[in-house]
Amino acid sequence: MYLYASDWSAFRGHFSHKQLPAGSHMIKVFSSPKDPREILGKDQIKVWEESGLPFDSSENFSYKGRGVYRGVELDHQLREKGLDELGLSNSRALFRFANRQEVKLCQRALTAKVDGRWFKDHPLQYLDGLEKAARYGSSYSMLIHIDVLHRLSVEELGQFIDLEKPQQLVDMREVKVIRERGR
Repeated sequence: MYLYASDWSAFRGHFSHKQLPAGSHMIKVFSSPKDPREILGKDQIKVWEESGLPFDSSENFSYKGRGVYRGVELDHQLREKGLDELGLSNSRALFRFANRQEVKLCQRALTAKVDGRWFKDHPLQYLDGLEKAARYGSSYSMLIHIDVLHRLSVEELGQFIDLEKPQQLVDMREVKVIRERGR
């Protein structure tokens, strides 16, 4: 699967419930089975690849103080949600990326507390749009994404993309084009 980032910082005001720090970026990372650079005809877009294949028995995801989640069990939980194959592949690819040692996006979210309560109760909650894709089917499978909001997470995402070079990001209006042509 091809992963790409889109800057949604212009919509910060619409997400005041997420308590975004002033001046921070609001980045969404999406996944597509087709290369967004080819779909949009833009070679400058930064794309990285992750497997959308089922998790295997060697994949375990550890969260300090929260335990270890086995990939096979997570795969079973994704299937139980009723996602179509595209939704499953997108979810797996995004989840693998969010749990990379270099970025630890999911680890940060799962071990964070807000007002004394866990920010996320389960690692699959880090995938935004998962429940809608499960409820509404294939038309929502390409909308599954991860939100990168925390300052430290945005900085770590900088290992993959230069946020100061907007040509490396997909314009938020182009996400729809990728969704329509990327199946």
